Amino acid sequence: MKLLKDSDEDGGPLLSQYVLGDLRISMLQSQLSTLLVDTVTAVFVNAADLLCLICSQVPLYIAPLFLEPLLPALFGRLLDTSQKVRHKTAETTLEVCSLHSSALSEMVAQCVSSSSAWTSSDRSGTDRSTGPRLQLLGQMVKRMHDRDSAKVWSDETWSTLADYALKASENKSAEVRKEASNLLENMAAVGGRASEIADQAATQIKAMAEERAKQKMRPGTGVRPLTGRLGTGGSRPST
Repeated sequence: MKLLKDSDEDGGPLLSQYVLGDLRISMLQSQLSTLLVDTVTAVFVNAADLLCLICSQVPLYIAPLFLEPLLPALFGRLLDTSQKVRHKTAETTLEVCSLHSSALSEMVAQCVSSSSAWTSSDRSGTDRSTGPRLQLLGQMVKRMHDRDSAKVWSDETWSTLADYALKASENKSAEVRKEASNLLENMAAVGGRASEIADQAATQIKAMAEERAKQKMRPGTGVRPLTGRLGTGGSRPST
């Protein structure tokens, strides 16, 4: 990895000013943005490996500039029909998070929880990415906790994750609600502010559940009276 001699010193660490081997970092980024969305599984797998390799070679001060624009393309493969592709996507994300002493992990977590990084929503407004996002976030928090790296994440990041889990707790899918609960449990295991923020979110979820239960018990919201003719097992009125 080297800086080109003719680079503009006042221009900042632009990717076009750096080369890895004989290739400009900006060119590698452009190529990966195409390869990561390729529908051929083998192409995607190799592209994901290349992404990790380049991230491990570039200096930390330009790694976010290289990585962040590629994350939406990577995360989009969590919705792929191929289990191998989905598994490789999660594996690659976790590996990237561990690079540079886990310095990139918080940025990646923020991107996973950001709606701007996802576009797969159906017309009814149900975001298909919610379950995969929650699952990946849970895996990331657990991995960073195991490496004793999650404690350095900011309160803002923890609040963003907790808010996302809180919103997902009202999802119609039981699987999504389960992943939201798992994320909060993994946050609580980190301790410190992460645990406090997770506990606050869990308390709100419990309060919302209790309120929904009360609404079901209010007059007029119980079992509706039977109307119309009886079922096949009943008797018909005499005429």
